[in-house]
Amino acid sequence: MRAVLLRRILITGVTSLGWFTPVFAAQPPSENDTGVIDKGVNVMTRYMMIFGSLEKELLGAQASGNKPKLIAHINPFFELNTYNHQRLTRKAFIERSTGSGQQEISGLRVYEVGDNAIANFVLHTQNQEDLAIVDVWSKNGQDWQLRLRFESKY
Repeated sequence: MRAVLLRRILITGVTSLGWFTPVFAAQPPSENDTGVIDKGVNVMTRYMMIFGSLEKELLGAQASGNKPKLIAHINPFFELNTYNHQRLTRKAFIERSTGSGQQEISGLRVYEVGDNAIANFVLHTQNQEDLAIVDVWSKNGQDWQLRLRFESKY
């Protein structure tokens, strides 16, 4: 008798949860205190970790003037399109001095397209305007090299 009663309670509990689950699952995105719609939690993907690390290495090498590391990370056919509509070659990019203090990346997103990956982020540089960056990375054997960069003022 006790076993039958426990089964009925269990079945009633499970079926009643079935009625409430769709109600909670179907809630629209909520608005947070600032009035911005909260669309969920950003998840760090494998590619975001890989390219976040590569971008930080590139920034560090550029800030310290580490030319061998820059050469290793930049494709021989590299091109930079700056926010003021200039095009720089690999050599000019390597010689380019950042002349900056601390640099940070935020809002990194990475999209895989075959043997290429497109990374976009905002580059915050101390005492300078923020830049929106779009980088195209190409697979070169086992390594990734920066093939193309677009900069624009954020």
